[in-house]
Amino acid sequence: MPAIVDVTISGPDADWLKSLTRRIVEHRLAASGSVVPSAESVYRRNGAIEQGVEAVAVLNTRQELVQAIIGFTRQEDPGHLVRIYAAHIVESDPEFRQWILDETASAPDSDGVGRNWMPVERASWIFTIAGVFGAILAVLIGYSELKDTREALQSSASSAIAVRTQEVDSIFLDQPDLRPYFYDSKKVNRSDGELSSRVDALSELLLDFFEQIVVDTQLFDAHREGWDLYIQGMFETSPALTDYLIAHCDWWPPGRFDEFTDACRK
Repeated sequence: MPAIVDVTISGPDADWLKSLTRRIVEHRLAASGSVVPSAESVYRRNGAIEQGVEAVAVLNTRQELVQAIIGFTRQEDPGHLVRIYAAHIVESDPEFRQWILDETASAPDSDGVGRNWMPVERASWIFTIAGVFGAILAVLIGYSELKDTREALQSSASSAIAVRTQEVDSIFLDQPDLRPYFYDSKKVNRSDGELSSRVDALSELLLDFFEQIVVDTQLFDAHREGWDLYIQGMFETSPALTDYLIAHCDWWPPGRFDEFTDACRK
């Protein structure tokens, strides 16, 4: 039987998260979603304990739809401001499990995009009325819509990566003193608190950027050889980036950067 999971999405905008949750359920990527608009968050950053307020959504879905939810959310969140993770539901009421399976789409295709993102009521109605001919017609129409949707999402992902690339370039242009810590293997003088904070902030931004590249290119089976060389080279020439990842491995999914560095391998 397919595994079911809880997917947690957290971010700073409660209204946006409510809207996202509704769209995810409408597309049958999840059976339901509960949104907590104001949750107290306590976390460690740069050696200090901090706290803040964020919105949190918890979705009930199939394990096989997790990557589709991540991809859908990333397209809706070009600023890359949210965090997403999934947790297995080890035990549950059988009726609850079956309800989740009944109300969600079937497994995603190999390219990561589910065939049942669009509501199925219209296709079912055509099939009932028109028989086999109607079903074939619905499949042809669905394939065309899926292809158009995939191309639109891929274009959006490429645009989001381009925007993030410009953001990183602008930071290096505005703060050229940071460049040696990422391209020339220069080590950070941790006694300089202001410098350390700026290097750590850029390290986190770059790691989030790298994750976006990995997820989006995997989702759309896109060519990313050039990006692989860029990410690999950055880890090789930036002790600061590697040290930051080692200190915060649990901030990203297990194995996310293993193809580029041994920093988080057990």
